[in-house]
Amino acid sequence: AKNAFLEATRLRPDVAAPWLNLGLIYEQQGQLGPAIAHFRQALYVDPNNAPAKTALQLTEAKLKVRELPRQIESLEIARD
Repeated sequence: AKNAFLEATRLRPDVAAPWLNLGLIYEQQGQLGPAIAHFRQALYVDPNNAPAKTALQLTEAKLKVRELPRQIESLEIARD
């Protein structure tokens, strides 16, 4: 499916759905950076795309949670 969506973005970069679907694939694989980039591209193509907005917000929140332990560790090191 991923290759088909990649091809769709190449052929029709002005359609949001393939960008959104690629973002969902990357998100499911735990690749949050690429997922966010694809959600943003979907919103660039279609700023009113509600599923892309929701997916972007959730994935950005997930990324913040993932980074939280490192931030806490940095604070603890700085405090010592």
